[in-house]
Formats: sequence, structure tokens, C-alpha cells
Amino acid sequence: MKVLIIGNYGAKNFGDELVLKAILKILKNENCDFTALSADPRETSKKHGIKAKYFFPAGIRSLLKFRMFETLKEYKESDLIVFGGGTLFTDEDKRAIFIWTMQILPAILMKKKIICFRQGIGPIKNPVSKFLIKRIFNRFAEISVRDKKSQEILKSLGVKREIKVEKDPVFELDMPKSCGEKFLVTLREWDGVNEKFIKRLIEFLKTIEMPINLLVFDKNGGDKSLANKISKEIDAEITEVDFDNYEKVFSEGKAGIHMRLHANILSFMAELPCVGLDYESKVRNLFDDAGKGELVVGLEEIEKLTVAKNGK
Repeated sequence: MKVLIIGNYGAKNFGDELVLKAILKILKNENCDFTALSADPRETSKKHGIKAKYFFPAGIRSLLKFRMFETLKEYKESDLIVFGGGTLFTDEDKRAIFIWTMQILPAILMKKKIICFRQGIGPIKNPVSKFLIKRIFNRFAEISVRDKKSQEILKSLGVKREIKVEKDPVFELDMPKSCGEKFLVTLREWDGVNEKFIKRLIEFLKTIEMPINLLVFDKNGGDKSLANKISKEIDAEITEVDFDNYEKVFSEGKAGIHMRLHANILSFMAELPCVGLDYESKVRNLFDDAGKGELVVGLEEIEKLTVAKNGK
């Protein structure tokens, strides 16, 4: 069976690459021939050992080199479309609904069997977004989401299909338990990550009596620049996280604080105590479903962070 996987792959975001790795593991026994759509097909093929094609549409360069037509051919020849994880449909990113509607539209027009696979949804406030999601998701053959809040949102929008709640695909990967002494920190550029936030975070990190490791998940994003800014004020290691080191990095942790959703997920898997920074609702949804909602802090509440007397 030929399976086309659609998600935010090849964009230098390690969390999304973990999602694809996990999806391939989950589906590996299904005797499938996999192709993934990617912002960088060569890199995706190298990392995951599968065929990859450019997203549809992939811009002017894609049109000039006829890559868009190659991609449409993959849609046509696929027996199954797996619309893979991440939070692809949300109004918190103004471009997201348009981008992912364009990726799934060819599959709908070609009347392909489409599975929504353990995605996060929402929040959805724009009336156009609500209309599009209702129409698109009612065309899916199967729907699973990664948290209860996503299920509630889809039901409230009028999606009539059965909606299963299953954990983020990354939870299916193997992960060693943490046994180290480092304090792990994962940030990303966002509206609330301003000078005031950074100053207060640095004040908190100065109270940590552990070696600090600032983790870079997105090599193209602002993770590295934020890490560099903080490391100028405190003694901290900076680590770019990838497949060759992520298990080691998290096994060396003792505690952590993370904006990145999949940094929090890896911490859960490694039994590494962590606080989630609620920059998008998906972080709170993760902690709420795990019964750890009290460990979520909003970006504007960073001053609430303190170190307990027992060092936790």
C-alpha cells in the first residue's frame, strides 16, 4: 500500500521530525511504501530513509522545476493519506489554516482515503477557519487527536465523525530514563518572549544550583539566538538537539522548563520533572491530560517560578 504522509517535515524543527519518526514506527508493520511531503525532501529522505517530495504548492521554484506536478502525482498514486501530527490547524499561527488546507485539498479533490493522525487542534476563533475545518474534517475517513481539548473543539465545530483521543505519536518512541544533574531549558521566539520575560527568566536561572543546558530544537528559528542571549548572562551550555543526541541530552537532565511541546513530551517519557511554559494552548492541553496542570506557567507569569527548599 502506498502511503503519503503530510506534516511539517523538513523545516528544521526537531519536534516535527520526531513526529514523523514515530508515525513511521507505528505504521511499520502495515507493509507500506511511504512518501512524505517535506520542505526539504533530500534531508527528509536522509533522516528517515523514505521517499520525500516537496509540499504542495512549493512556491515559484517548484513551479519552474515542475516539482508541483511530481507532488500531485504522489497524491494521485497514493492509496492512503496520513495527515500527521503537530498542531496544524490553529488560529494561534495566522498562516496555519491556509497552509494546511492547501496541503490536504488535493487529497480531498481526488477522493482519497485520509486519516487525521493524532493531531492537536485549535484554538479556532476565526469564522472562516471554523467553516474550513468543519468541511475538511467531515471528509476524513478516521480522526484521532492527541488531547481531549482538541476533541472538544472539533465536536463544537460540527465534526460528526468519531474522534478518538490518542497520545502524541512521539510517546510511542523508546526513551531512556533521566539520571543526570543538568537543568534543561527549551525556548522559542514568540510574542511574549520579550526583554522583560528574558530578564525574569535569567533571574530565575541564576537561582538554579545545577549545570544549565539551553536546548535548540529549531535550527532555523530563534531558539539559538535566545540561547546565545541568555548564555551571555549566565554560565550555560548550548546544545542543538537532533536524532544523534536527544536521548543522551534528556537522560542527563534532572529537571527542566520548556516552551517546546516535544521537549516537554520527551521529559515526561524520561521521567524528568519539568515545568511547561504556556506559549500556545497545546502545552497546557498536554499537562492537563497528564494530570499535571499545576506545572504550567504562562509567559506573563514567569516571576512565579521559584526553587523549592528541597531543590525541586
